[in-house]
Amino acid sequence: MNPIRVIGIIAAAMLAMFSLTGCWDSYDVEKNRYVTAMGFDYADHQYAVYAQMIDFANVAKQEKGKSDSPAVSFIGKGQGLTVNLAANNLYLTSQQRILWSHITSIVMTEAALKEGVKEFEDAYDRFHDTRYTQWVYGTWENIESMFSTPDFFNMSSLTSILHEPTSNYKQRSWIEPISWLHFLADILEPGKTVILPTLSVNQKQWKKNRDPEPKLQINGAFIISGKVLKGWLSYDQLIGLRWMNPATKRTPLPIVDGDQMLGVLSVESPSLKIAETFGRGMPRYKITLSVKGNVVEMKDDANVERMTQIAKTLIQKEVRETFAHALALNADIYQLDYHTYLHHYGMWKQLEKEGTIHVNEQSLESIDVKIKLMHSGILRDFVKE
Repeated sequence: MNPIRVIGIIAAAMLAMFSLTGCWDSYDVEKNRYVTAMGFDYADHQYAVYAQMIDFANVAKQEKGKSDSPAVSFIGKGQGLTVNLAANNLYLTSQQRILWSHITSIVMTEAALKEGVKEFEDAYDRFHDTRYTQWVYGTWENIESMFSTPDFFNMSSLTSILHEPTSNYKQRSWIEPISWLHFLADILEPGKTVILPTLSVNQKQWKKNRDPEPKLQINGAFIISGKVLKGWLSYDQLIGLRWMNPATKRTPLPIVDGDQMLGVLSVESPSLKIAETFGRGMPRYKITLSVKGNVVEMKDDANVERMTQIAKTLIQKEVRETFAHALALNADIYQLDYHTYLHHYGMWKQLEKEGTIHVNEQSLESIDVKIKLMHSGILRDFVKE
């Protein structure tokens, strides 16, 4: 090939390379609108989609140190005859391109859940830049109030339980957070009960100087089974759930004997064994529950052995109370029906054909609780089962 021609080709290629400005489909960061939380509601035969946007410039300042100015949240509401149209309605006033890839939380009202999850799931999944890692909640309250509730110290809500519930759950395990992925998977799984945490705004517990300072709180859970919303249980009604969940990290157990407070245990790491038998064609479950704990407070007239025995009785009582509350909603809070589905599918299928309620008052035959105290504070008493 002619050397002059080769040089010409190379020069043309280099000129073309230097003329490129980058990716053709890239967008300037400051010209995008990043949605961080999404809310779903249904009223007056219309769907409503809420979008929370955070000022990321403020977030960047917070990462360098405490910000003197309050974090700013923008909450938009779109409405339409379908979920997609409601979301599209937000574009009318968004000013710039909306990006959905930064969503870390989804909130659904009771009305939305009653209308059915499928409509919201289908529309949400059609946004190509969304993921399945978001935390999902239910609520009785106004979503706008939820999305505008700040965290402490002028921090954005990205550090609140709306967007990051795991650290709070590790410190006080009661109702486990659930991701969008597990929420959808559990709804579709036969025999599975979905326990969807509900958010509320607590106006009383904290004050900023002398003024009320609202903060988000998990106040209970919606119970969903067979894709149907069964009802709602309060935080206190779900007191036994923590003992039946191996994900429990740490939870307090006040030891009360009659009217006498003996002390407090910090209990962690429950492990379960479920033995299943069938009497007259119906499943019966024997639960063996093992937990570890520490004595974090003990009155002078108490002793470790007495506290341990009372703790066993209290745990059994709490497990049965929550079980009864769920049965009142015709719901299986401890996934016992799912245990039958996994381990005795033939029997489960037969009961399903007969339309028989698999779990009832007699299903929970026995609860055997074993407690191992790792230490009892400065006394260093060890109790082995």
